[in-house]
Amino acid sequence: CLNELFSARNWPWVAYGDFSMVRVLPGYHGPRPGPAGDDDGFVPHGGDLNALDGPKNPKQVNALRQGMLLHGVDWWGFAGMTSCEHTAADVDKTVAAMEATLGMMTAEGLA
Repeated sequence: CLNELFSARNWPWVAYGDFSMVRVLPGYHGPRPGPAGDDDGFVPHGGDLNALDGPKNPKQVNALRQGMLLHGVDWWGFAGMTSCEHTAADVDKTVAAMEATLGMMTAEGLA
């Protein structure tokens, strides 16, 4: 759902995860994962830790965290968690919060 949002808005972000952790990565211009449920273990940059876990812009990390909280979603900077307790409505709320937050960040030159 997040990758569909990023593509639809032409935002250079990508979401990925290898278990219940969901990560987002700004400034991404590489290949995108396949349709939901068919990602074959997609990890951006071929899993290169220097690209995935390299230096982050602290203003961008804080803006994402604060924006998501402002919209009712507890998202830890560039990562969030999922569980079997999350409903389709929770997913929709998270995607809407991400859209609103990245809209705000774009307006501030942080997205």
